[in-house]
Amino acid sequence: MSASPIEQLFFLGGDQVASQFDFIMFKSLPDVPIDPRLLQFRLMDDFQIPADKFVMKEVWSRGKKIMKPYPKEEVDKRLTCSFRLDSDWLLYNAFYTYRKNILNPKFLSSGKNQKDLKTEITFIGKSGSAKKLIIFKKCMLESLELSPFNHNSGDPIVCKVIFTYLEKEEDLDLL
Repeated sequence: MSASPIEQLFFLGGDQVASQFDFIMFKSLPDVPIDPRLLQFRLMDDFQIPADKFVMKEVWSRGKKIMKPYPKEEVDKRLTCSFRLDSDWLLYNAFYTYRKNILNPKFLSSGKNQKDLKTEITFIGKSGSAKKLIIFKKCMLESLELSPFNHNSGDPIVCKVIFTYLEKEEDLDLL
């Protein structure tokens, strides 16, 4: 016997609150003296998970247009994060060193072995007893930017970084 709609509604539980998540980099970055697990404490604002999209193709059948999924992924594989900059610039220097190892701007050449420079970023959504785990694999730093300095502001400087990733893995209730 199946559950009634009201029983199913109660089974769904409460809402996932946007502030209940962890952002963790488990793998340390080469030549970077900061423990990557500490980055979550300086993360600010929001963390947007890229949408999963597939290309839809128009097919005409008997004079009617039908949309069919096309076997091509159309996902923007970028993770944008903003961090509060520390007063000793350790966070910025860590990201700058990591970026310089990927591509040295002085010589316009690749730095070290790029395979060794890829890291993992883990997102854990926490709500009630369930946990959603999303692992972004083979991430590399694409962009590093600082917010503007302003004599009239008491706000912290924000370090905005953009990572690109190659693979995304999702699991539920792993933790």
